[in-house]
This record gives sequence, structure tokens and C-alpha cells, in this order.
Amino acid sequence: MKIFHKSELVATFNGVLSITEAVAFLKSGQLIEVDPADITLEMETRQEKNKILRQEITIDAGDIPSLLGTTSDGMQLILLAFSEMTVALNSANSLADVRAAAEPFNELASNFLAQLKEGVIKLPFQVKGTDNVLKDIGQRATAVTNAITKHTD
Repeated sequence: MKIFHKSELVATFNGVLSITEAVAFLKSGQLIEVDPADITLEMETRQEKNKILRQEITIDAGDIPSLLGTTSDGMQLILLAFSEMTVALNSANSLADVRAAAEPFNELASNFLAQLKEGVIKLPFQVKGTDNVLKDIGQRATAVTNAITKHTD
């Protein structure tokens, strides 16, 4: 990570620092006395960029347990909708039965899609790109499966 003071490169650091940590780093090395407002940081590696991004997500969207809780809530909602619809579709004998099976979650889905279209809700995968997200899912799923396979009797 590059540390700049008033746009001048004053130090490099192997790792990721916050502005406060960068000021302390500069002071500890007696490099310069600085005002935090005069410091800017430039990330050099993908790991540094990811760490900063994760810090910003934690500040803006919540800590890992909060994000996991929201993810869990979403998955439970999807599982409930899927289960109820599957059970209802299994006994459907007409198009009217199919529509009735979908009805309980139609309003929920319609509201969600409307907010998505209006930009009220934004989904991270749309920024990352579907191909990138599917690649990540595949790589992580394969890595987890490989780890489990190593420990299966």
C-alpha cells in the first residue's frame, strides 16, 4: 500500500492500513508529522483492494454475522416459497391451480422486482457480472466439496 501526504508518496506498507493506522505508522517511524486529512492511501494488490472493500461493506452494510443473518433470512424465505409452491403444484390439475399455487408469493415477487427496476434495491451480482458470480460459486463449491471428500470415510 502506498501512503501519500499532500499527494506526495512518503511511504509504502506491506498490507492494508486505515488512515488512522497510516498516521500512526508515519509518526512511529518519525517520517513526518501529519494531519489525517492530508493522507491518502493507494492500494497496490488485489488483496489490499479486497480488504478495503470488505471494510467498507462492514461499515456500510453490516458485520459478517449481520450479513449472514440477512442471507439466512433470504434463503429461508426462498425455501418457504419454493416448498409451498412445489406442494401446491404437485396437486395442480389446471392452469387455475398453477396460478393459485404461485399467488401467495406473487405480490412479494412483484414488489421486489418493481423496487429492483426502480433502483431502490441493487443486487451485488449485477455489478460483479453473472459470469463472475457463477465462476466464484463453482470454485468455492468445488473447494468445499474437495475438502469434505478428503475427510469422508
